[in-house]
Amino acid sequence: MLPLADAPPLLVLGREVPMGSGYADLLGVETSGRPVIIEIKLAQNNEARRAVVRQILAYAASLHGTTREQLEDRFGTDLRRRGYETLVVAVRSVQEEALDAEEFTTSLDEHLREGRFRLVFRTRQRACGVDDTGRLPGTRHRQVDDRPHRR
Repeated sequence: MLPLADAPPLLVLGREVPMGSGYADLLGVETSGRPVIIEIKLAQNNEARRAVVRQILAYAASLHGTTREQLEDRFGTDLRRRGYETLVVAVRSVQEEALDAEEFTTSLDEHLREGRFRLVFRTRQRACGVDDTGRLPGTRHRQVDDRPHRR
């Protein structure tokens, strides 16, 4: 599992996203086009951590083969509610430099088709989650504000 530090900026698409037989805590996409599945659990014993690994791998298996169009259909209403017409426009909002739309969509298509995802799980000693700014405590990544943006 890769830590979130030193990764490309991340747009969180949804929280508690239905995937396979469960719900992923967070589903996002990096500005590089790589999908990200994040699970946050309380630290328990080694068996509980192994169960989380199995769970996140099952979520990845359910996402594998999804098309970009299916992903956009699934989250398009929420993105528009936040003030973004398309996934590309939303991802541009978290990228400091210019985002090449064609390069992003091609990369996202390849990652989804080939099943190349960033899988992240964090264990905590106490309950936590995404804070009010959409950040995971101790990370540099953020979610696009849920409020509609004025242009």
